Amino acid sequence: SLFLMTEYSKALWETIPVMKFFQFPWRFLLISSLSASFCAGAVIWVIEKKIVKKEVFLPIVFLGILLVAHYQKFFSSQAINADPSEFYTNEKQIKWTTSKISDEYLPENFKVPENEEDVIGEKIAVDKSAGEVSYLDVRVGEIKADINLNKDTAVRINTAFFPAWHAYLDGEEGMLASSYGVYSLNVSKGRHRLVFSYEQTFIEKLSNLLSVSGVALLFAGIITSRRKNHDKSS
Repeated sequence: SLFLMTEYSKALWETIPVMKFFQFPWRFLLISSLSASFCAGAVIWVIEKKIVKKEVFLPIVFLGILLVAHYQKFFSSQAINADPSEFYTNEKQIKWTTSKISDEYLPENFKVPENEEDVIGEKIAVDKSAGEVSYLDVRVGEIKADINLNKDTAVRINTAFFPAWHAYLDGEEGMLASSYGVYSLNVSKGRHRLVFSYEQTFIEKLSNLLSVSGVALLFAGIITSRRKNHDKSS
């Protein structure tokens, strides 16, 4: 994992096509940090259990300090980005600058904008001759809006297709369709309340359960191990 985060692994990233789905090398930090924790614990255990002589322990400590001092650049900022936080959170930055370099997970038939003017601004779109949309609340995972239509029409929801999205029309779940990689919903004439929300999939819920279970088992193992050691010593 450490190797894959360095420039020396560039050839590997370019040779294996599926590597692009990791998106960023720093995703391997999770593996590195977890492995480093176990390695650090193992070193302490070896020092406590196996190495009792100062003439062995002190050189190891000195070597560690020497390595940190020699590779000091890895422990300090190499560059400082002075851009304000608003630069990364404004609509233009998110919808165009950032999105145009991370479109590998979009649906196959999604129409990718070729320039900034092609970026769709409205979350929910209807033909102007068919009615109007009044937004009540717009969040990352949920959109609430009132729709007033003078005829039956297909409402376009400009969010890339993903199975976790659901649409509720007047409190009842509507049948979403996919059109060019985004959603559309047939809505009848009249005034309606539309709620478009992201709900966790079964895989996401199962993954969260496994994560929580893993942490619980880890703590249970630590507690059990300490109790056994305490009982032996007493």
